[in-house]
Amino acid sequence: MNKLLLLGLSILFFTFSATAQEIKESENPVEDEFNSIIENSNDYQGYKVVDYSDLIKLKQNTASFISNLNNEIVTQKNTIDQQQKEITQLKKRS
Repeated sequence: MNKLLLLGLSILFFTFSATAQEIKESENPVEDEFNSIIENSNDYQGYKVVDYSDLIKLKQNTASFISNLNNEIVTQKNTIDQQQKEITQLKKRS
């Protein structure tokens, strides 16, 4: 019974470890795409030959990712401002 429990816990641990690693890797899709382009590019006399369409796609995805991050920053700043106003109002009441 103990061996079966140990085996089940081991499988569960490795499953969660793999899932956590996948989540961690996908936190930065731009880096993942750079790595993919480097791995899939061809070598020529010590240089990497990259498909032009892959570079254009990378450029667009990078710009989109940065834009989304900027939007998230603005949203978080607005939330902070809203919370600061609420704190100020609550302090005035007391």
